[in-house]
Amino acid sequence: MKKRCGFDDIPLQAGRTVIVTGANSGLGYEAALMLARRGAEVILACRSQANAEKAMEEMRKAYPSETLNLTFARPLDLADLESVEAFAREITAKYSHIDILVNNAGVMVPPLTRTAQGFELQFGVNHLGQAFTPDCKHSRRAHSVAVERGCIRRSYQADAIRPEL
Repeated sequence: MKKRCGFDDIPLQAGRTVIVTGANSGLGYEAALMLARRGAEVILACRSQANAEKAMEEMRKAYPSETLNLTFARPLDLADLESVEAFAREITAKYSHIDILVNNAGVMVPPLTRTAQGFELQFGVNHLGQAFTPDCKHSRRAHSVAVERGCIRRSYQADAIRPEL
């Protein structure tokens, strides 16, 4: 039987800067919390500042004796490439490097909806939005992690992605 990976298996992350998209709930919340508990500076990349602040407060309440280095830079809406670009510019200006990027935020099988730039929502958020988040190129020990959901194999007709293409 395979051993399950747990908190103690996560190496110490002191000195590392981490971005977690969708860090205010679900897997993103847990990833942000565990990486912060292991010493990383974690930037919560969320659509809503209020939701990010609530998540940070809950994390700090859950572990009051630990120092959690959690920050929120600015709202990140992966359905709007202008928001993604603004987020990337701000992160690049504030931080000399990003060591880990956890591309967790996403949508799964929404009704046909469009991003701000007219792309099909799931394609825009899960692929285009994630592709333009800040990269880890300035760090020697960089990692980028993409979280996939079980429904990822759903197919699209080409005209559903962006009709005018």
